Amino acid sequence: MAFVRQHRSAIAASVVAALVATVATVLALSSHGYQTRHVSLNDGGIWVTSDKDGLFGRLNKPAGSLDLALNPSGGAQSSYALDVRQQGAAVAAWDKGTGRLLPVNVTDGQVLTDQQIPVSESEQVEVNGGTLAVLDPATNRVWATHLDPNLSITSLAAVDPSARPVIKFAAGTGAEA
Repeated sequence: MAFVRQHRSAIAASVVAALVATVATVLALSSHGYQTRHVSLNDGGIWVTSDKDGLFGRLNKPAGSLDLALNPSGGAQSSYALDVRQQGAAVAAWDKGTGRLLPVNVTDGQVLTDQQIPVSESEQVEVNGGTLAVLDPATNRVWATHLDPNLSITSLAAVDPSARPVIKFAAGTGAEA
């Protein structure tokens, strides 16, 4: 008991320090932290076309201006029929005039001409729900592939008309798988 009386202040300081450390540890372990915002690459970006200027462009809506403009490959044309299919960062540029569908690397800001496929103006192209699909009404065939809306499209091989279609509709009836 004599030891406790002689070192009363040191023991009290040690107990207080241990209690403070315990409370700080409990608070740190039970804390949920600060909310963070995960910004997507496609925030505010809408892809547009200009047949007059022969350009595909990314409109930065909050800034009210184009932050990227791309020409279709193949040189100047007398007229253009351009379109874009987009879901998030997954963007396909469609040059209906020359019958080409091209993936767009939105990170590097370039059209991937080495991955282009032939898609005529009479065909239908849609990007939605994580799927890119091409329908050829003349042959009743559909090609489709899964895509990640958070990533650029890097290849269109699965929807190339030379690939096996995922479905072929029989004339006037249902579909054949």
